[in-house]
Amino acid sequence: SVLLVQNDATGGTSGDGLELSLGGTHGYLWNSENDAISIGTNNVERLTVVAGGNVGIGTTSPYSKLTIWGNNTITGTALEVVNNASTTLLTVMNNGNVGIGIKNPNGAFEIATSTDHLIFSDADGNDKWIQYLAGNDMRFWDSQDRITFAEGGNVGIGTTSPYARLSVVGETVSSYFTATSTTATTTFSTGGLNIGSGQFVVQQT
Repeated sequence: SVLLVQNDATGGTSGDGLELSLGGTHGYLWNSENDAISIGTNNVERLTVVAGGNVGIGTTSPYSKLTIWGNNTITGTALEVVNNASTTLLTVMNNGNVGIGIKNPNGAFEIATSTDHLIFSDADGNDKWIQYLAGNDMRFWDSQDRITFAEGGNVGIGTTSPYARLSVVGETVSSYFTATSTTATTTFSTGGLNIGSGQFVVQQT
C-alpha cells in the first residue's frame, strides 16, 4: 500500500513527492525531494530530518547527526537518558552541566552512583581508579592505593590510614624543609635521623 503526496513543486512522477507506504510489515515515510521532513505537535515543529540526514530536536537546522536544543540556556533539561526502571542514567542540562546517575547536576560534571569507583582504562585494559568510600575517604589507585584523602582532612601517600595532615610511607626526597611553628615538636621513630655532614644548621633569632 502506498500513499503518495505531490504538489506543483514536486512534479508528478512516481519518484516525486512524499510517500507513506508499507513494504511487508515495514513502514516507510519517504521524502523523495531534496528537502526536510518535519514532525510537529500543538502547531510547533518538534523534530526535523534535513536532506543531508541530520536530525534536529527543538531546532530546524541541525548541524550534526543529532542536534538537541533545550528551552533556554539556564535551567531545564536538554537531554536525559533513563532505563526501564525510570532511573536517570545521564543528564545534560541547558546550562551545560552533565550528570551521571543524577537528574539535576549542580556542577559542570557530577556523578551519583551506588558503586564507589570511577575507573579510567586505556586501550590495553590497564585501570586507574578514583574511589569514594562509605566513610567519606577518597583514594587514588594504580595497581595499589597511592593517595588517600581521609574524611578528617589527613592525606596519606603509600598508606590508607594517614594519622597526620600528611603521612608518607616510603622514602621521600626534598630540596629543603621549612617548619613554621614555634611550639610544635618533631618526633622520629626508631632509627633516628640521619643527616649528612655539614647539612644540619640551627638558627635562633
